[in-house]
Amino acid sequence: MNIETSSIEPQTMHEITEYVNESFNAMLFKNSSLDLLMYELNLYEFEFILFGGWVEIELLEYFSKKRIKSKDVDLVCHGTPMLIDFFHKKNFKFTENSFGGFGLELDSQHVDIWELEKTYLIQKYNLDRDYISLLKTTDYTMNAIAFQPGTINSKSILYDYGCISSVLNKEIEFLANEVAFPNIQAARAVIFSAKMDFKLSETVRLFIREVCSNENKI
Repeated sequence: MNIETSSIEPQTMHEITEYVNESFNAMLFKNSSLDLLMYELNLYEFEFILFGGWVEIELLEYFSKKRIKSKDVDLVCHGTPMLIDFFHKKNFKFTENSFGGFGLELDSQHVDIWELEKTYLIQKYNLDRDYISLLKTTDYTMNAIAFQPGTINSKSILYDYGCISSVLNKEIEFLANEVAFPNIQAARAVIFSAKMDFKLSETVRLFIREVCSNENKI
């Protein structure tokens, strides 16, 4: 299910999904600890997606044809088990991060992982516990992307809610109506814009000015 694909042709979407899938498999091949985590999550009956950053970088690589150092992996899990119970039972060492999730160091790869039900805006507004709702709560369109790895019984799925359009237009624009942790999000927009040569929409520019103005008043 491709939630929103802009003007992307189905064949191109298929090629992008295959590209991301190959990169995902290559990452697991290089990192046995990460591979083990994915295996155990499936075994424990968690459904999960890779959300935002890593997938976004893969799209940037696909369209630019340039190798970009991938970011940390962000996982969002959906299922009845509790992640803490899973970590303890499977002996995964973890820390709790500042955003309601958990952090794991798996060889050279840092992984942040959340339970879908406990992500910030879904929990705050009691939104539907599904990936569509999750993508709609993304701060920027450039992050509104998720990849669900395939299994023996299912194909890989790429969920897009504006990221591809953002990458093609090279523009950072808001998606969610509410921005959690505004200082952090303002900094993220500026850093990403400078690093990837993306322009900031006027709405984002005004937001950054407001955040900086409030900081100066403190």
